[in-house]
Amino acid sequence: MSYICEANKFDFFIADSNEKYQSNFGVVKKNSRITFDTSYSEEAFEKLFEPGEEIFLVISHNHKDHYFGARNYYKYFKTIFCGIDMVEHLIKLGCCKSQIKVISAEKNVNIANNIVIGVEGSHSYLDIIMYNTDIQVAFLGDLLLQGRHPRIFYHGVGKVIYLLEKLVHMGIVLFVPGHGKIMGVKEVVEYIEYLRYIETAKKNGISREEVRIWLLEKNIKWKHVDRLWFFLDARLEKTVNGKEELQNWESYTAH
Repeated sequence: MSYICEANKFDFFIADSNEKYQSNFGVVKKNSRITFDTSYSEEAFEKLFEPGEEIFLVISHNHKDHYFGARNYYKYFKTIFCGIDMVEHLIKLGCCKSQIKVISAEKNVNIANNIVIGVEGSHSYLDIIMYNTDIQVAFLGDLLLQGRHPRIFYHGVGKVIYLLEKLVHMGIVLFVPGHGKIMGVKEVVEYIEYLRYIETAKKNGISREEVRIWLLEKNIKWKHVDRLWFFLDARLEKTVNGKEELQNWESYTAH
């Protein structure tokens, strides 16, 4: 099921369950037009895209289901905001280097009162989110999923918890996940609780059986439970910069 909904000054394309792995995306309707992600489907992207003189694109991360929908439309964007790991992909799709603005981790960029920030090493090499406190909306890409277990690095769990708590305290009330339905504060707080638990379970070696009991008690029946078991079972190793990283996550095919 895919559908378009409207809230405040944004149009949202929500791909709740789609065999083509379309991600959610949104478009700012007024002032400077800003698109966050594109889904995988060009047909889906076309439903909300409108060419204009000054339009911008923010790409959350380098997984194809979030940027491939605009594959024939990149020439229309004045500026494309993305992580350094997206540059090569965009050039292959015909983008000019002059269009691309690389977002660094933990540094805010303001685009017409929409704040864009990069988060390093949580779901991918660099994940970019966008929020607007005036209209209380945040786009999280795959740092937030509704009804799905996340694909997340162990060393990045704390960063996501901090980010989500910060957005809640800022007064954000609409949270657009990378996949699934739009979430409210209550559901995001429950997601934070889940992240805290799996971080503790990984750190303390809590058994699968104990984790299953906790999931039942919390009535968590999300999709892709294999991601949770992979997260808990994968061996941790040290990278050259001292961070702990889950072995083989990048070769794990489920986005």
